[in-house]
Amino acid sequence: DSIDGLQTLSRHEKALALTGRISPTDQFRLSATGTGAPGAVTTTGSGTAVTSAAMAFNATAGASYTLNETMAPGSASALTSYIRTVVCTNSNVAGTNVSGITTVPIVFTAAQGDGISCVLTNTPGTARLTISKSASTAGPVSVGQTIVYTYTVANTGTVPLQNITVRDMHGTPAVQVPVGAGGIS
Repeated sequence: DSIDGLQTLSRHEKALALTGRISPTDQFRLSATGTGAPGAVTTTGSGTAVTSAAMAFNATAGASYTLNETMAPGSASALTSYIRTVVCTNSNVAGTNVSGITTVPIVFTAAQGDGISCVLTNTPGTARLTISKSASTAGPVSVGQTIVYTYTVANTGTVPLQNITVRDMHGTPAVQVPVGAGGIS
């Protein structure tokens, strides 16, 4: 983008990590609020490619803007299943400092002559559980003695997990243990 010192521009761009989308149907909806901001746009593309144009608009100096993202209708995955990173730059070194913006929503106040560009990159998160089982006694067990087992389940991945059930098949009878109310984070 060419900045002539008078015009204030904002550009909101979508990128995907080399691992691409979680589901082939996943698309993202980019939105901006503030004076002169355009309506929301939905990305297009497949795999790691985002083939739609960036959201670009003339911003008004002194106006506050919020750039955000949601999953587009028809997407199979939840936005929380992605790890989102943000990199913002401003071609006007004397303008608004956006280098510290690293999270969504992206909020800034435009200055005269700004050329702000933000790239929001989504990386599929990793689902991972760790499970440990411990007994109330470590020593020899007498006939008829009760042993209490404790299960510790932890989400060590990068995304929330839903509807988790732990089944211990090494007992008589087999035991099913629900984890939390609807999942663990």
